[in-house]
Amino acid sequence: MKNVFTAFLIISVLIISSCVTPTTEADSDSRNLSNVEKAETAETAEKAETENKGKTAVTEVVSIPYLLKDTNYFSDGYIESYKVYSYNDDMSIAREDLFDSFDELIESTVYEPMSDGALRRSLFDARGTLQSWRKLVTADGLSVRIESYNSEDELQTVSENTYDAEGNLTVWKILNGSGVVLSETRYIYESGENTKIEIYDTSMMLREYFINEFEDGLIVKNSHYDENDKIKTVVEYAYEDGVLVSGKYLRANGSTSRTMTYSNDEKGSPLKTETFDGNGKLKDWNEKEYEYVSKEITVWK
Repeated sequence: MKNVFTAFLIISVLIISSCVTPTTEADSDSRNLSNVEKAETAETAEKAETENKGKTAVTEVVSIPYLLKDTNYFSDGYIESYKVYSYNDDMSIAREDLFDSFDELIESTVYEPMSDGALRRSLFDARGTLQSWRKLVTADGLSVRIESYNSEDELQTVSENTYDAEGNLTVWKILNGSGVVLSETRYIYESGENTKIEIYDTSMMLREYFINEFEDGLIVKNSHYDENDKIKTVVEYAYEDGVLVSGKYLRANGSTSRTMTYSNDEKGSPLKTETFDGNGKLKDWNEKEYEYVSKEITVWK
């Protein structure tokens, strides 16, 4: 089910440093695409009516969270860095500005629509000099291709995503500028749950894999193995009322390397993430600030 995989992606975002799944800037690009509003075409509307034949279209008002600020703190409470997000009038993402603890600009990311319908993501340094850029391509609301270029417009890498009929990610490929596959990640599902993730190298040799265990549709354990089936790390997740509250990271010998705790705001959006070392000492934390915008959506009942 798409909602199950979405929940897994949310967990992956929250624990981006855990290496539970391979994470790159391309993942960030894919997430930002969700804020790019696209006009509904007649074809899309007709498809929706066909798929929901016999049901009634009902308009509902929902509150959509838009991230405004993302701040990283050291254990002593001092700011390490923070990112500020800006949006266009239609609430599509416009730019991200990264600052250090002295409020000095480190870099800026600017999003601009391209003539072919794709989205351009340009990275500038503090002086405003272009460092690199990416072309983000979507289809049916899903990220399908990300092309990465250097400042000289030379293609560096390409990220390609393949989905099944339910919209679940099944294959993620990374290619170099010449089209050679550098790595391929395969997502395997059982009863709609992403139970296994396999990572292959450029020779299509299995290099590592992850086994996910679920309870009531929620991932409760993620085990990381090498190509020889040797355990590398384990992550155990805990929930309260279906909401993620902690993740415990275990080494191959079973000892705890770190623990992360999560808290949400009253609307359910991730608000604070704290990281503790193996002895329970606070290492750092992250806080997020949102703006909620009411939006009408169509649901079929």
